[in-house]
Amino acid sequence: MKKLLVFVVVAGLLASVTPNVALAHDPETKTEVVTPATTREEAILEWRNEEYRARVPPYTKEVTDRVPYTVEEDCTVRTPYTVNVYFGVRIGARKTSSGIKVELALQRRGTGLTGSWGSTIYPTSRFFPATTTVGKWLHTSAVTVGSTSVRIVARKTASNSVEVALQQRVGNSWGAYIYPSGRFFPLSTAAGEWKIATPVTITYPETRYSEATERCEVTKYSEVTKSARR
Repeated sequence: MKKLLVFVVVAGLLASVTPNVALAHDPETKTEVVTPATTREEAILEWRNEEYRARVPPYTKEVTDRVPYTVEEDCTVRTPYTVNVYFGVRIGARKTSSGIKVELALQRRGTGLTGSWGSTIYPTSRFFPATTTVGKWLHTSAVTVGSTSVRIVARKTASNSVEVALQQRVGNSWGAYIYPSGRFFPLSTAAGEWKIATPVTITYPETRYSEATERCEVTKYSEVTKSARR
């Protein structure tokens, strides 16, 4: 009975001085080691992570980088300049079959002031009433000739004829009247017979470009493929 009591007392003393411990596996030596119970789960987790990293290599992927660099090359340089374009225009007129209207139209020279005359250009609104009050100017709708806009203006004279002239668009308004030398259309002319006014000159500025070859610095890109750890 006394021996049993001594054994219990000694066991209690050992339990009071021995820390709470647990067995864990040392990943370096692969042996069991005594580890405090409070870190037992952490030790096991770390050991498992070490084994996982040993079995699975790091995941990598290929990425492409664009690296800029500069080279010299021949390049075309376009320089703008302005020129005045000239061409001839003439007004045609004929009396309609009803005899109470005069139809007005235009012709343009094909090239500059000496080329052949092109096809007839008909404005949308182009009929001048022969019964219009003497001296009252009327105008046709505008037409595009080359890179400019023009319109025909006309008025009835006291001598029973129709005087014609031309207007050119300048910016946001219409310019001064351009009078041909021969510009009077007799209202006594037979229906359907075209009468042509003397030509007038139209001019307008046009932007053109000259081209030259020069050495220029050009930025290009080279592509480099490399592996990167994700």
